[in-house]
Amino acid sequence: MDQWQLTLAWTLAAAVVTVAAESFRVWFLEIPSGIPPVLRHVVAYFLAFLAAFVTIRTLPTPWSLPLVAAIMAPAIAVSIHGKKPLLTRAYADTTITTFAVFIILWWVYELLRFAGFDLFAS
Repeated sequence: MDQWQLTLAWTLAAAVVTVAAESFRVWFLEIPSGIPPVLRHVVAYFLAFLAAFVTIRTLPTPWSLPLVAAIMAPAIAVSIHGKKPLLTRAYADTTITTFAVFIILWWVYELLRFAGFDLFAS
């Protein structure tokens, strides 16, 4: 049980720091969509980080990556949409596009690994 309490605490801290950094970026660059409501933003990243952590801990590495991409895409779409409502076609399109970009990058990485270039090897 202590491990889960620590995991939840770190996940919440990571969500708050992510939201703070994203809010600063939006404010600094004066992005027109604006900063999403703080509670919506923190909850989106908290749930995404927690689900990604559970996914990485339970599934083998090559299969956990697309699922983590699917989990993170809606949270990133919350950041992109700012103050706009979430239950819209535009939000769904942004989520799908974000997921597709993750998958394309994963495929490129896997193709490079297959060709003998491991970007993360030391």
